Amino acid sequence: MRRRFTSSELAGARLWWVLSFDFGGKIWRVANGALSIETVANGRSRRLAIPAGLGDAQVEMEAPWMGRAPEKRSGDFEVVVPGLDVGATLAARYELDCQPAEVAVWREGDTWENRLIVLSGRVADYEFGAGEALQITIEESTELDRAQMPDTGAIVSAVTWPDAADSAIGAFYPTILGAPGSDGTQASPALFVRVVASGGDRELLLVAGHPVTATSVLVSDGTSTSAVHFHHDPDGTITSTTTTTPNTEPFLIEHLEDGAGRTVAVVDITAAATISVDVEADYTVAWTGGAGMVGVSGSAATGAGSILEAVLSRSTLPIDRGSLGAVRDQLDAWTIGAMVQEPLSPLDWVTDVLLPLLPVAILTGPNGWRVVFLPLEPTQRDCICTITAGVACRRIGRARREGQDEIANRIELRYAVDVISGNTRKTALASEEWDGSSHPSVLGRTSNQIYGPRSESSESVAVYDANAAIRTVRWKSAIYAFRRTVITYALPQYQWLQPGDLVWLVDTELSIEQPAWVQRVALSPGAAVADLVLWRS
Repeated sequence: MRRRFTSSELAGARLWWVLSFDFGGKIWRVANGALSIETVANGRSRRLAIPAGLGDAQVEMEAPWMGRAPEKRSGDFEVVVPGLDVGATLAARYELDCQPAEVAVWREGDTWENRLIVLSGRVADYEFGAGEALQITIEESTELDRAQMPDTGAIVSAVTWPDAADSAIGAFYPTILGAPGSDGTQASPALFVRVVASGGDRELLLVAGHPVTATSVLVSDGTSTSAVHFHHDPDGTITSTTTTTPNTEPFLIEHLEDGAGRTVAVVDITAAATISVDVEADYTVAWTGGAGMVGVSGSAATGAGSILEAVLSRSTLPIDRGSLGAVRDQLDAWTIGAMVQEPLSPLDWVTDVLLPLLPVAILTGPNGWRVVFLPLEPTQRDCICTITAGVACRRIGRARREGQDEIANRIELRYAVDVISGNTRKTALASEEWDGSSHPSVLGRTSNQIYGPRSESSESVAVYDANAAIRTVRWKSAIYAFRRTVITYALPQYQWLQPGDLVWLVDTELSIEQPAWVQRVALSPGAAVADLVLWRS
């Protein structure tokens, strides 16, 4: 399966569109012309006959600016499929809703296996009649991820832990990503699942519903110790402050199987010396002795890139593993710590929790969902091609300005969530000047002079590391300091462009020569229209 066409491959080539979808127990295919295509399987070649019948067709691909949300792809098609009676097939109790569908561009002379898939999703809507064309809408979305974490069976019950505390029954096992609470903050719950055995009872706390690489954790029983500190002020008065510190104790981690055979991480607090052993206590954990979920390489996953790989490996959606490997080292500069206990899909967790922290885009493509790192100050070497406005690249309408409501020159990230109180303990700040706590931003200062003070404040449940927090506010302060310019071009020779591509744009009429982000591509047979985004860096 090819990833994209090149300009040289398209020169003089004939391209055909092919729509395939499952319905009634078979795969139906139609094209915008009758085709006979060679297909090779197990070393044997045969011809694939595809009838004409694809009429109006358009695929919309859009990647929101700087990866603020996953790419969305959809297409609307009008087809006449020889031999298909939609009404009769529905009457036979077959469903067309949510059936797999694919739209591909095939270059004449290639094998079927070398087609370019531009849309691979599910049937979202359709209209049909008697002897009339079938109108069909296909969508590709992260919402189609049917996996869940924690897993459905990862729950405290009479089967998994017969002697568990009543307060733990029904609770999902925590999924631990990275090292939440690596700074000592109590960051994840510990479930009292004691074991009663003939050899002696064991007071066990379940700290993760899977194997972990950590060797120990710091456990709190929910109690704390207060200390009063007295201060002599310059004017001779004495003032006092009170600090409260959770009572904690370190314990070694062991791996056991629950009653359903699932390997989990526990600690044995039977011989606790500092904290209490109390079935009614609210136990919590700080992951100061290592990380949680094992990475796909078999080693500890603490960086954002390694965690991204580990989480997406659980997804039911097709994932472009090569793209994850390509960005892993860059993203591992962000040290992550997160706990998941309320069920959600892997891709939902990535988009809701991890994506807001990183300069990446979640995009789709021929090999599945992929991750692209976004350089904040790209050069021409970072771009995949040069697009020169002219006869073959015609500008449609005026250049327009967007992003007024997204401008921010004071970026605040609250992090290090304490699971006991639910509050954040730390803040990272990037603003227009250095005041001893915030991190100065030259672009932020200029933005403040132009637009006045604009603030963005957010909270993360996946950061406990100060360097990761600082990295996040710095890249956001650079990319959201100014409005951006969006220009639409008709690009019939660039049907291989995809959202998220970086191109070098030359438009002498507008005095433009700089990198541009491909935000939207609308494809139809023989035509392509793209929205290119330019920003100040």
